[in-house]
Amino acid sequence: MQAKILIAVVFFLLLGCKQGYTLQCFSCIYGTCDIAKRTKTCDISEQCATIKAKFGAIPLMRKDCIESSKCFVNTSDTHLGVQVTATPSCCSTDFCNSAVTQSLSVVSGIAALVTHWVAKFY
Repeated sequence: MQAKILIAVVFFLLLGCKQGYTLQCFSCIYGTCDIAKRTKTCDISEQCATIKAKFGAIPLMRKDCIESSKCFVNTSDTHLGVQVTATPSCCSTDFCNSAVTQSLSVVSGIAALVTHWVAKFY
C-alpha cells in the first residue's frame, strides 16, 4: 500500500515539473520602448535581446526574445533605398534586457526634422 502511495506522489511531482527553464524578458517594438514595455516568456531556444538598429542615420531600439543563434549577429538590408542595420545583444537571465538606453524614437526624430525644416523658413 505504501509503495503505491509513494509511486503516486512521485508521479504527480513529475507532472508538476517544468520541462526546462525559460526566460522572462521585456518586449517592445521600435520607437515604443520608452513608452511601454510588456513582459514575454521566451521559448527554450531563445534569449532576451536588445536590438539596436539604424534606419539611415536614425537610431532605433527593440527588446524581445530571439533565437540564440541570432545573438550578436549583425544584419544589414536596404528598405526604400535606405540602409538598415541591426545589432542584437543578448543576455540570459530574467529581465536582463531592462536596461534603459538612450535612443531616439521615431516620433522624436521626425519632430526634430520638422522643427529644423520650419526654423529654416522663419
